Amino acid sequence: MDYEITTTTVAPMPIASIDVHASPEELGALIPGLLDEVWSKLEEAGLDGPAHNVVIYYDEEVHVEAGIQVPADFEGGDRVVRSSTPAGVAARTVHLGPYDRLGEAHDALRRWCAKNGHHTVGPVWEVYGDWDDDTSKLRTEVLYLIEAAE
Repeated sequence: MDYEITTTTVAPMPIASIDVHASPEELGALIPGLLDEVWSKLEEAGLDGPAHNVVIYYDEEVHVEAGIQVPADFEGGDRVVRSSTPAGVAARTVHLGPYDRLGEAHDALRRWCAKNGHHTVGPVWEVYGDWDDDTSKLRTEVLYLIEAAE
């Protein structure tokens, strides 16, 4: 797939999330359960409106935050807390298709950053569009926090 990559300044987006540490092998099975837990908490709080799933990857040791977009006034609780996506300048692309091919978008972003003299400086995150049983229609925004090379 050809990826159109742009840079953009992003503001923090409020999310309700669960913060975990897991191995890369555990993530595929772990993340859906974490997101289900967050959705349940939001429904209990009466916040069941439209929102998108978000996963933030903080490091290669796999420190992950799995969450859901929420209104800015969401309070959080014990395990499901109020957080936000990173803010700053980001390299951004959109992946269309099944989640098991998201690595292609990440590879394209890393190559683009290297080619254009940008250094990744923090978290990487994915914002998942609405679910579709036709996985070729799934839309996922992938963002890398960057700084320009000197």
